[in-house]
Amino acid sequence: MNSLKAIILARGGSKSIPLKNIKKINGIPLLAYPIIAARKARNISSVYVSTDDPTIREVALDYGAKVIDRPPELAEDDSLDLDAFRHVVEHFGAYQDMVQLRATTPMVESCILDEAVEFFFNNSDCTSLRSAHELPETAYKFFKKK
Repeated sequence: MNSLKAIILARGGSKSIPLKNIKKINGIPLLAYPIIAARKARNISSVYVSTDDPTIREVALDYGAKVIDRPPELAEDDSLDLDAFRHVVEHFGAYQDMVQLRATTPMVESCILDEAVEFFFNNSDCTSLRSAHELPETAYKFFKKK
């Protein structure tokens, strides 16, 4: 099985909840949850956090991730994940398959990551894979006509 790098984008400039990526849930920073899960996954060889913030950087390092220092212009409110990923690819020197994890998703499990990676590599038609879950109600309940 191929080993992948997990990439977590975690900028420091959230205006709604400042430094939300390192707010604690059950005494553990939010960012630590996906790092821990990725480090336990069999098919993920290393975990990288792309950040512009020194505090987030320290939390990432404390939980065993490597850090890619993101330029401030790629960490603005209107910055795109795509541009941050281009920066990550430049850091590695070439494109490679990667697993993107969200800094604000604490409920990720290493066994689910392993299943997803195995599914991806065992299905040659896959060029990408995204997780989702079934909603308890119809999606139409999320919209309101004005």
